[in-house]
Amino acid sequence: MLSERTSNADSSSSADIATVVPPGERLVDAPNLAAADPSPLHSDEWDYTEHARYYCARPNYSPVAIDELIRYVDFTDRGSARVADIGSGTGNLALMIAQRGFRPIAVEPNLAMMNIGMRATADMPVSWKLGTAENTGFQSQTQDWITFGSSFGTADRANTLREVSRIAKPGAFFTCMWNHRDLDNDPVQSHVERILKEHFPDYTHGVRREDQRPILEASRLFSNIGTIEDSFTTEMTMEQYKDGWRSVKNRFWNLKDPAGRRTLESILTEIERAVGNTPLHIPYTTRIWIARLRPS
Repeated sequence: MLSERTSNADSSSSADIATVVPPGERLVDAPNLAAADPSPLHSDEWDYTEHARYYCARPNYSPVAIDELIRYVDFTDRGSARVADIGSGTGNLALMIAQRGFRPIAVEPNLAMMNIGMRATADMPVSWKLGTAENTGFQSQTQDWITFGSSFGTADRANTLREVSRIAKPGAFFTCMWNHRDLDNDPVQSHVERILKEHFPDYTHGVRREDQRPILEASRLFSNIGTIEDSFTTEMTMEQYKDGWRSVKNRFWNLKDPAGRRTLESILTEIERAVGNTPLHIPYTTRIWIARLRPS
């Protein structure tokens, strides 16, 4: 848990940002955005089009951890703070931030994910725009707080941090986070890991399981680097649990490829046989890294 407290960064009126869909509007209400070709925005490696429909099966972040994070950034006027949620996906983090009084702009390169996110946040003050972590489309020095919910690892992190530095106001906050399953103490997750390793001996969870402090320190852009963690348990049906795996994008299976889809479905069938078709109680830990941009 972070112990340092900081006062709110300066909040100002909105800068001009191209192709933003305001809260409550649909993608088709923004013809330039709806007609945009998203292919240049992301590589096939991180094209979540086939995975987007399953994202609702993923649990959101710990409310306790998010509340602690909100207390740490300590904006006195949350509604005026400029918040950019980068790689917003289906809007999980943007929704939690908006529920706590902020008006985030969700930046997402994938139209399938964005459409789901826009529906999920339709009744909240969340705006949406196309963009990537390395090229957000924001004007320089316009953002008070830049967040990444499970998305920091899908980008070139060094280039992403340079973009964060460009769009951030002096003293702005940076935040990235993930939900981690308990692979060591939960017998179900330990069993699932063994099954995955049997199919893919070199299976790894990639950047999402790494400590983000070294790359933040190496950038020399940030100070006051710290972490917030909170553990929680969520109940899932077996079908929800399998959908959670179908939402996963990695190099071991590709849902665009029929063979890749068959591989994943075979693994999920094996998991169901091993675990049983009963409600599951899955322990997670929300892990958050937070830092503040150094004065230039």
